[in-house]
Amino acid sequence: MFRRRSKDRKGAAATEFAMIIPPILMLTFGTIEATSVIFLKEKITIAAHEGARVAIKKMSELDDVETTIEGYLSQRSVDISSLGSSAISVTPEPDRTEELQAITVTITAPVTGNTLLPNSFYTWFGGRNVSATCVMYKEFTHPDYEAELAAGG
Repeated sequence: MFRRRSKDRKGAAATEFAMIIPPILMLTFGTIEATSVIFLKEKITIAAHEGARVAIKKMSELDDVETTIEGYLSQRSVDISSLGSSAISVTPEPDRTEELQAITVTITAPVTGNTLLPNSFYTWFGGRNVSATCVMYKEFTHPDYEAELAAGG
């Protein structure tokens, strides 16, 4: 009815644990890293939306949009400095746009340095960039550009 423990099973639990722990740890850390990348994508999507909201206003200029985006990203600990000026793209420039013209704001952020796990710990997403784009329509033509258009420029 009951089996007696045999002596040849000694250490089997430790061996089984040693075999199963690496895949479990890999799955755990992989999940953490993947969700960090998803969260990073969400942060830059919201930053692109906030930048586009500034860009569609009447008196907005490119510096206003970039300042808003950089402020939002720094509050959320997103570092885009490694990409330089190519990290934020606003086309066309807000002060050179007519009413109801589409303005596209694109933000690119490197995955490296913007996730929870240290850079040296995980390299699955290393060297990759995540980008987000938001398109909105200009509410009013910038007064300076309006005057330039009226003058035939």
